[in-house]
Amino acid sequence: MPTARTAAAFAAALVACSATVAPAGKPRAILYVTNSGGDDVTVVDAATRAVIGSIQTGSTPHGLEAAPDGSRIYCSGETDDDIVAVDTATSTVLWKAAVGERPNHIAVSADGRYVFAPIRSRDYADVVDTAAARKVASVPVGKSPHNAYRAPNGKWIYVTSMGEDKVTIVDVATRSAIGAIPLGGEPRPAAITRDNRRMYAALTGLHGFVVADIEARKVIEKVELPPADVRDVSTYGYTPTHGLALRPDERQFWITNVFGNAVEVFSVPEHKLLGSVPVGLAPNWMTFGPEGKLLYVSNAGSNDVSIIDTDASREVARVPVGLAPKRLLVVNVPRGMEGPEAEGWKRAAARPSSTDYNLKGGGILSSETYSFNERFRRGELTLEAAPALFRKLGIPGIALNALYMRSWDEPYLDRLRKAIRDEGRVLTAFIIEGNLVSDDEAANRRQLEEDRKMMRAARYLGAPVVRVNLGRTGRGDEADRNAGVERAIAAFRELLPLARELGLRMTIENHGGPSKTADGIVRIIQGTDPAWVGSCLDFGNWEDRQGMYGEIEKLAPFAYHTHLKCHDFDRYGDEAAIDYRKAFGSLARTGYGRALSIEFEGKGDAVEGVTKMRDLAVKLWIGTAKTPYPVLLARPGTR
Repeated sequence: MPTARTAAAFAAALVACSATVAPAGKPRAILYVTNSGGDDVTVVDAATRAVIGSIQTGSTPHGLEAAPDGSRIYCSGETDDDIVAVDTATSTVLWKAAVGERPNHIAVSADGRYVFAPIRSRDYADVVDTAAARKVASVPVGKSPHNAYRAPNGKWIYVTSMGEDKVTIVDVATRSAIGAIPLGGEPRPAAITRDNRRMYAALTGLHGFVVADIEARKVIEKVELPPADVRDVSTYGYTPTHGLALRPDERQFWITNVFGNAVEVFSVPEHKLLGSVPVGLAPNWMTFGPEGKLLYVSNAGSNDVSIIDTDASREVARVPVGLAPKRLLVVNVPRGMEGPEAEGWKRAAARPSSTDYNLKGGGILSSETYSFNERFRRGELTLEAAPALFRKLGIPGIALNALYMRSWDEPYLDRLRKAIRDEGRVLTAFIIEGNLVSDDEAANRRQLEEDRKMMRAARYLGAPVVRVNLGRTGRGDEADRNAGVERAIAAFRELLPLARELGLRMTIENHGGPSKTADGIVRIIQGTDPAWVGSCLDFGNWEDRQGMYGEIEKLAPFAYHTHLKCHDFDRYGDEAAIDYRKAFGSLARTGYGRALSIEFEGKGDAVEGVTKMRDLAVKLWIGTAKTPYPVLLARPGTR
């Protein structure tokens, strides 16, 4: 993946070499792309296919539509739960309007007055008045609404309901549902013919599409292709077909082959497969340009956009954009984007797209330095160099492990702080090893002093959380459950005054010994102070694989840090032994908004393993915290 610096340099050079200036007052075609893994919209000059820059709109933007006159674009934010209005002439945010939780793909009324936003977590679409910049209504449309489209007649808005396998027809004038089209499956994107008689729709799990008669309110045709024959599928693939588009002359119909990293074209009206064009990884969405022949395809897995000449059925360009790109749209911008000296162009060019991944719903993506244990052991990596590696991987958070500390003196700690700061990383936790519950009381006392030293160092570095290892009694499970738990409670009570003084939360990982079970950890937490002592929830450290999800459910309410344990992945990018959809659900329901920290312990390449878990977390995590991170309880830099 290109770094922020190389991507920005490449884009700037390309723009400088190839940008042309449109005559004053003449609209210019600009491609806008929402980067759902980042916090911005990439801006591309459609004429030269050169990246101009980006517009920061807020974390995890999703839907994208334009005002009919091209003077504004609107996007929905899945983390901030808002509709964002952007002035295309200046590339600046005009306003943000609060809506319901998880707004998805939006539609704009024909007069530009209203934005309709399906609220994925509920059963309605919110309506935003663009003149008043606020929500003015909610229209019931069915469970889990996903995508909205303006009907060609300008009078209706179509809203897909994933929870009820239908498309609801909303009357714009009355802002009420007037009918529905059952589709026989969970609808994804849709496309409508100019005469408003036919609707094409993708369904979850279907490699192909269905065609519905809008007037008759029923499906009249289903086209299904064989599964993609590929060994590995991008983690960002959700369903075999997602994006689709009807060419403006309605002679061709295109769909994405998400798992096959291609787009496929059909004749209209025969719906005969005409061919397939390879594109980037996990093609997600597609749109035609104003000339009606160039097809733009967002590739969520490779962070780029493919441009297809649909007359020749071939890819003619690949444009690097931001992180996990999804919705995209070519807009004829009336002014402000005539060329590099125009106001909107210059403002967008001043900001390259973000290269740090965001999590939907709050929290911060992190990784444990222990993920790279073999590199540390071989001397190939140091803690001073780790922040640069994490930046390259697009992981904003870093958890340091005491195993790799070379010193505890202030000059060394200052070098670590500088390395983290210079690379723009956030220290999410400090991992303390050791044994606090052995049968050797003198050794336990020494460990307490070591822990105090490391806690002071952790706070000096800026960590909000430490993971304090408990160790074992050495006499088996029964001793650990009894004497071990009591010793752990006593030890944490001794550490609590310092933790409160430093503003540093202490966490217990499910890591064997007294912390082998959720019940043991909860006993320790409740025997001390849950405001300062919590769990470091490791999703994989469980001997009982059948009962692990019940254990996760018990610990989730006490979590102050997490370890996204991973070893191996299947062909679809899922962790082979842990159902993270289920595990994340338990944690998200608690309102968790802290670090999701990757801990790779597989046998393969650590960078590859961490990258796969990064993409899986970005894909699956849907938080509800909505809080900024980190929230420090005391100032770092004091010992």
